[in-house]
Amino acid sequence: MSNPSELSQTEQAFLNKIQSLVESDDITSDYDELISKVASNPNGQFWYECAMTLHQMEEGMQLDMRDNGRLHVAWQIFNNLLESNPDFPQIWAGKVDVLNYILSGYSARLHALANVEGYEEEIAESVSRSEFIKKELLTTLDTAIEKFTDENDWFKFEKEEFLEMYG
Repeated sequence: MSNPSELSQTEQAFLNKIQSLVESDDITSDYDELISKVASNPNGQFWYECAMTLHQMEEGMQLDMRDNGRLHVAWQIFNNLLESNPDFPQIWAGKVDVLNYILSGYSARLHALANVEGYEEEIAESVSRSEFIKKELLTTLDTAIEKFTDENDWFKFEKEEFLEMYG
């Protein structure tokens, strides 16, 4: 599904800008607003490349947990892509990856706040979001396993890992 040469120069320039922000570990940009300013009417290939770029996580990078941060925006893009492209396991795998990153972020936040007084509201919010992401991830894995079980055991492995960690 990945052939960037099919993208226009404007789309490639936009993706390069996103790539630069991701590589610099920019967690201050409003990625939701940024993608709303795409100059052309891009196809699914562009959106796939955009989501894949946004959810890259190199060692030492921060988990951008903001609603307008790159992980949530990548998740939104994967959801939109799956509405019209449900038969591409790469899109399902990208969504699984980004949900795993988001869930890890909430888990880390809960660990950090567990022994600190005065953060009860933030803890409750993180618990709520974490539970929602867990359900979304499990539903995504179950659907992908049903769709691609004969082609790919990766989704089964990911579900086993999920169940091991979160029961």
